[in-house]
Amino acid sequence: MLATIYKGFELSPSPYQLRETGEWTVRVMITKHHDSRDESLVKPFSASNAFKERKDAESHAIQFGKEIIDGKHLNLSVDDLL
Repeated sequence: MLATIYKGFELSPSPYQLRETGEWTVRVMITKHHDSRDESLVKPFSASNAFKERKDAESHAIQFGKEIIDGKHLNLSVDDLL
């Protein structure tokens, strides 16, 4: 799955497969590009959800990233990327 732009952030799903079960975990890299400073800041986030299909984990990762940006997860924030 390709990266998705959401509210000025780039969301890149990067699930990994669990060796024990073969399931895919949810992981998303959230990037904020700062053209004026000529830098990009990246922060990884993961969730405990696991899916049988990689595409399902990727879809959930994008949704998870959007929720983080929207402030729906109290302990997760992208404030340090701004």
